[in-house]
Amino acid sequence: MGRLRVFEAAKQLNLSSEALLALLKELGFPPRGYTSYITEEEFDAARQRLRKEKRQFKETIKKR
Repeated sequence: MGRLRVFEAAKQLNLSSEALLALLKELGFPPRGYTSYITEEEFDAARQRLRKEKRQFKETIKKR
């Protein structure tokens, strides 16, 4: 994969560019614009974080 533009990565993750930029900032990656490139490492970190949150959300629903 190499590098992706922020807006392309956001599209793959079903997020807005702004949401992905906020997530990357929360994960400790420097803020950029939506046309900037992100590395595969940054993309994987964002994807793992979203999977973790989705899993926690499903567990919460099952408990109710």
